[in-house]
Amino acid sequence: MKVLIAEFDLFSKIGGGQTFYRRLIETNFDIEFYYLIVEEKVNNFRAKNARVIPYKQQYIKSDLKDLSTKLSLEKIYRPFLIASNISYSVKGLNFDIIDYPDYEQYGLFLASALSYHQVKFQKIVISLHGIVSQSLHHDWVINRDYINNLEFVENLQYKIADIRYGISKNYLEWWQKKDNFSNYYYHPLYFLNLTPTVNYQPSTVKPILNFIGRKEKGKGVDIFVNLVKFLPKNLYSEANIIGSNPQTLDGKTGEFYLQQMLAFHFRQINILPPVPRYALQEKFALNSITFLPSRFDTLNLVALESLFAGCPTIISKKAGVCRFLEDNFPEIPFIKLDVDNFYSSLPEIIKLLSNYHNYRLDLEEKIMSFSSHLNKEELTLTDIYKQQNHFELETREKINQWYEKLINHCQIKQCWGKQQLIHLTKKIVTPLLNQGKNQLEEVKSKLYQQKNIVTNQLIKSVFFPSEYDRVFQLPETSANEIDKKINQLKNLSHPLKLSAEEKINKLKTGYYINRLKIWQQISRLEKIRGNHLLSATYEIRIIRLLNQDKFQQLENISKTLINHNFIKESSFLNLLYSPAKNSYELTYEYLSNNYQNLLNYQEKSYEFIKDYRHKKNYRVSVIISLYNAESKLGYFLSILAQQTIFQKQEAEIILIDSGSPQQEYQVFQQLLPTLNLPIVYARSEQRETIQSAWNRGILLSQSPYLTFLGVDEMITADGLEILADKLDQNHNLDWVIGHSLVTEVDNKGNWQEDVMTYNRRNFSQNLVYLDTCYLTYVGGLYRHDLHQRFGFYDETFRGAGDTEFKNRVLPHINCELVENVLGIFWNYPDNRTTQSPLAEIEDIKAWYLYRSLGGIKYAFENKDISRVEKLLLYCLNYRKTFLNNNSTDFDFAYQLILFLEKNSPQSPYLPFGEGIKKISESYQKLEYIEDKYSLFWQLFQTQKLTKQISNSHEKIAQNLGINEFKSDYQIFNDNRYQQHSLLF
Repeated sequence: MKVLIAEFDLFSKIGGGQTFYRRLIETNFDIEFYYLIVEEKVNNFRAKNARVIPYKQQYIKSDLKDLSTKLSLEKIYRPFLIASNISYSVKGLNFDIIDYPDYEQYGLFLASALSYHQVKFQKIVISLHGIVSQSLHHDWVINRDYINNLEFVENLQYKIADIRYGISKNYLEWWQKKDNFSNYYYHPLYFLNLTPTVNYQPSTVKPILNFIGRKEKGKGVDIFVNLVKFLPKNLYSEANIIGSNPQTLDGKTGEFYLQQMLAFHFRQINILPPVPRYALQEKFALNSITFLPSRFDTLNLVALESLFAGCPTIISKKAGVCRFLEDNFPEIPFIKLDVDNFYSSLPEIIKLLSNYHNYRLDLEEKIMSFSSHLNKEELTLTDIYKQQNHFELETREKINQWYEKLINHCQIKQCWGKQQLIHLTKKIVTPLLNQGKNQLEEVKSKLYQQKNIVTNQLIKSVFFPSEYDRVFQLPETSANEIDKKINQLKNLSHPLKLSAEEKINKLKTGYYINRLKIWQQISRLEKIRGNHLLSATYEIRIIRLLNQDKFQQLENISKTLINHNFIKESSFLNLLYSPAKNSYELTYEYLSNNYQNLLNYQEKSYEFIKDYRHKKNYRVSVIISLYNAESKLGYFLSILAQQTIFQKQEAEIILIDSGSPQQEYQVFQQLLPTLNLPIVYARSEQRETIQSAWNRGILLSQSPYLTFLGVDEMITADGLEILADKLDQNHNLDWVIGHSLVTEVDNKGNWQEDVMTYNRRNFSQNLVYLDTCYLTYVGGLYRHDLHQRFGFYDETFRGAGDTEFKNRVLPHINCELVENVLGIFWNYPDNRTTQSPLAEIEDIKAWYLYRSLGGIKYAFENKDISRVEKLLLYCLNYRKTFLNNNSTDFDFAYQLILFLEKNSPQSPYLPFGEGIKKISESYQKLEYIEDKYSLFWQLFQTQKLTKQISNSHEKIAQNLGINEFKSDYQIFNDNRYQQHSLLF
């Protein structure tokens, strides 16, 4: 029997499909196999029953140019060209069987092309390995149109084959549900050599974690990274990702996106190229674990190679090999991973890591004693090839017609010597063109780097008058018209996502200059809609950014705030922006008294308390506030339970149910028998603020260290233990923190993507005054006695109480960073409280009061003046935790200058003051420009001034001996554009 395998370089390529076909050839020596070669050498080693045919490229895409057809060429041109070139390469030859893989799409036209090129064959057979579209549904970049095109071709080529066979029962059943055609199971034991190859040498080195597979999301490489994040570092020696680097649909590669993901995690995972089979066997022989967390896999041969080398293996439930093992080798142990809830496997993986040697010995014993026997009824390859044909005739005839039309058009473009010309183009011309393209991209990249946002805004400023007037004139006589007008105004101040075809419109959106004029209009319209608090929030911004009540809004804002129970905020707003002479001392007096008032806290009653703790003291208390948390609580507790500190029974959980209307307690009761954790469940009689819940938890705590989490927040498995160790080692430290990772999850908590990292590298306690995120709860731990020393949480807050507490205690404590990502935010589809106007209004009391002159006195009155001077330098060049570029904060810098003038008139840092004041005033002017036609000039002059002062400040710093000071001031990198500037 002569079989043409319509695939390439089978004995030189590394891949699942190529491995299958190699073993198919090697184990069916009575069949004469042919395949095509492109890069594989003619004299390459291969099986004796394998013959090679050089691939000839006679047809190219330009041959289809000017074709007049209703066919969608985007869907079919590639399958057509490859099928035609394969057929041209074997023209005039005779075969019994044509076997093509379903992970390619040229099977669509292969039968038609072979017939056209006078290749004789009896049957055309599709080998089912796994269609590409299934992988792309989970890839780094998803292009629905491209995937739809693939699925169109994949479904058709399945229907027109004479025979279908595969090595995975799951995959065959999946296809039969889609199309009721006969398909046949080719038992993997026919071609697999599962003789155990145990070369393990026990070692004291901790296990190595090896992901093996393509660096694509379909193979679950991202799941591996997330699993490693939650595994205690002391249980493994290193983590590796080993595999090929496929191109993504946007022209990048899987490794490109993988590197981005690892940069978010700050965790060392080695990224390695694919290795040949013998090298994998060497890795299996080491103290290692193989991870195969694929989202879709027909079988997965690596799993079998790993297991039968005696290497512990973790396999996705969605890999067909799981069923194969359960059917044929039920006694062989492996960890089955649920990729839709991969955290649920953490206990089993941690147990394996903790007891690696014994687990491996047990696995080796099982594989050495196994026996496998094929049922006589299982079909051989020859049996499958002899099965009766079953195809869809109408579809096959339609495709023959398509092919005839395409090939007839291509024949017009054929000429003598074309193959030589194509070869010459590929070898010489294409590399030169690619080199020129790369050089052009490099130049464009450099030009883009030189172009900053100021240039962009200068260009846009020309369009602002007409665009603002256009939107201003829009009607507002109905609710629908007002909605549309507000959206148009928001688009002026913040650009919508526009397609490439709408690039010109980008010049008419996203104005950073004169934005207060836009916000004025939004505020006015929100008031018409009855959203008085939202309207007042925009008006407060206007006052704050201008540092004055320019439009006499303060009185009305105060009334609105009082009507919405923001009484103190109303008072403080007047204190900050009314011209009272004693506001400085009044602010200081309030902060000092508030600190004293919060030292005493009266315990409150509960609806009930259920205490399941077994002792009177623990090392760490994890306090969790519950409100509308029913759907997330079980998932949260199951993962929190994997903390190493809980495994050692050194931590307690305190759940505070703040009168939630949902069934959290019922969920808790169902989970309780499985948790085996020291835990308290306490419920208040009515709804309370989160700060009230935290205060209750503090009183119930029996630990020296505290951390606070929501059910949409988490900490890595060894995070609490790392932080507690840090506090144990240094009694002068009060609060320790790590970095925190923000992730998107679905409604079930399944990871979707990493969004950003709160990067606290180069941590300084002074930076918290500029970015409160430098001091964190999620991935942080502090001493319980802070509350005895500096007071409890202010329960009047509804969203910003954590910010107020940080500012209150910061002058009195010592903080330090642990250089690990320890905190995890799970961004569920629902919104957080802090994304509302409520938190921004509360920040008057929690944040802006502390940044005033009186607030600075509260923080630094008993400190060395050098602390203020150092903070001043940070204002002129610091990095926010959530940004990569450096920022400035000239408004706060100006307040610090006023403080120095008042308290240290001889400070050598006062020469910075003149430039700071000028920049602060010029930035304020950019916010509201009366003459709308002078925008360009105002921005140009401000940029010029900023550059001059930037240079001046560098000279001042050099005179002070501060050589590391860099003052590359950029207007729109200032804090006024980065905090409380998003639209609601």
